[in-house]
Amino acid sequence: MKRNPTLAAALLGAVILAAGNLAQAQTTNFFVDRFDPSGQGTNIYSSGMITNVWGNWFGSAWQSNVWDSASDSSNNPASGSMKIVASFAPGIDQFVVFNGFNGFVPGVNALQWTNLQCDVRFDPGSATSVNGGVTNFGHLEFGTGTPTFGQTYFGGVDAVTSVYTNWTHVSIPISAIINPDFTNIYTLIIHIYGPYYTPALAGNTTLWIDNIKFVGRTNLATTERPIVAPLQKATHALRFFAGDTSATYMRENIATAYDSMSWIDGGMFGFPFTYAITVANFPDKVYQGYEYHMFLVPLNYLRYGAYDNSFVDYDA
Repeated sequence: MKRNPTLAAALLGAVILAAGNLAQAQTTNFFVDRFDPSGQGTNIYSSGMITNVWGNWFGSAWQSNVWDSASDSSNNPASGSMKIVASFAPGIDQFVVFNGFNGFVPGVNALQWTNLQCDVRFDPGSATSVNGGVTNFGHLEFGTGTPTFGQTYFGGVDAVTSVYTNWTHVSIPISAIINPDFTNIYTLIIHIYGPYYTPALAGNTTLWIDNIKFVGRTNLATTERPIVAPLQKATHALRFFAGDTSATYMRENIATAYDSMSWIDGGMFGFPFTYAITVANFPDKVYQGYEYHMFLVPLNYLRYGAYDNSFVDYDA
């Protein structure tokens, strides 16, 4: 089967078009929770059902989390926020508020997102610590659970007392390339560990969280200079990809365009065909079990026909 330069050129053109569309992509947000009165699904926050969605995973410092209609980061009287109350003491040192072990179904893939963002405010009378001579309400962290029921964190902020008594916007970069755990985010964690700094937090803490969201890439055409990689000359070829590397009998096939293109007696055009295939960049020995075949099979040997038949080797 001769290589098809037209097909290769079409594929290359598709890649260029996709890159052009990417440059025009608008900002994409995935809101975890806006803390509106309607809540999440059938859990109506204005009816006190926020604890069906958000609760304390572990940590004895936690006292409560409720929906607060009187506090919204945008001063929107038709919305609200989540109010978390904790009390720190020796041996009572942390809380881990989260949205359940399956807060996102399906899971969130951080390859699609660049940041976790939300709005945060602390009550001025909350417990404090000191870091580098700066007084803060503790180190506030955001993260997710792991498949082994551990925790891994996107990052955190020092809630400086001179700033965080007002609503403060928090933006934390996330990267699934740096941390593969972030390719499947099934839950969101809000965490304070009292002894993160010395002295440890001691006393009551009250904070509000609003507008939690994952943020995607902004419009590259107006806000970022695109990074152009060195161009490489396209190879005229048809590329095969393993659709599922975990399946034992996965096959990827192509067939002739007509079922009358025989390799004997001249076929439909009255002259003999010569079939030639050159295989390049075949998976190396690291990928055990890959095989390449060319089948010349009479149609009357195939119970299921030649087309849309992904198992010619078995059928014949």
